[in-house]
Amino acid sequence: MLKDSGMAINFAPYRSKSLNRFVSIAETYPFECSVFEHYDEDVFNKHLEAKQINKHYSSDLHHPILVILRKRQKSDQ
Repeated sequence: MLKDSGMAINFAPYRSKSLNRFVSIAETYPFECSVFEHYDEDVFNKHLEAKQINKHYSSDLHHPILVILRKRQKSDQ
């Protein structure tokens, strides 16, 4: 449960579009969702480095995506 002005922060990789499905479902409830792939310079640079040097690295499985969920105001619903 979130307060009326509440916000939830979630980090998760896309994982074969399961993150996209989560966001789609959350948006059917009283939430606005913002998704960010490039939210921190250090994290993004490590992501790019891992893509270059680690053959087992998969952006889909390993790169954390930032999702911010904000509860919509009653007048926005």
